[in-house]
Amino acid sequence: MTNTAIQVDLTYLRTVSGGDETFEKLLLQNALSDIQLQVSSLGEAWRQKNAVAVRTAAHTLKSVAAIAGLAEIETLCRKTESSFIDGQFHPEAAPVVYSIIENWQQARLVLQQIIAKD
Repeated sequence: MTNTAIQVDLTYLRTVSGGDETFEKLLLQNALSDIQLQVSSLGEAWRQKNAVAVRTAAHTLKSVAAIAGLAEIETLCRKTESSFIDGQFHPEAAPVVYSIIENWQQARLVLQQIIAKD
């Protein structure tokens, strides 16, 4: 778990949206739902010690986190995806997986605040 505030960099999102704030909020709302789903899938895959599902969830989550400007979560997902590329379960990856889950709890609140702004 990080002791610093979650950083959200919406540069990429703003490039994709062309500066359309309504579209940005829509993309962030969709990302919020997608990320929650993937984090839940990651947690369940971890509990089941399913290496393939852990890798799949991390791979999908990596892309959505990038769109949402969550570089730290994206980086952690890259590490997780790489750790499970061999199809074997790696319990030593627990700190990284738990960091994804914990960081998401903080990031979700930040994204909700961004979406709620007028």
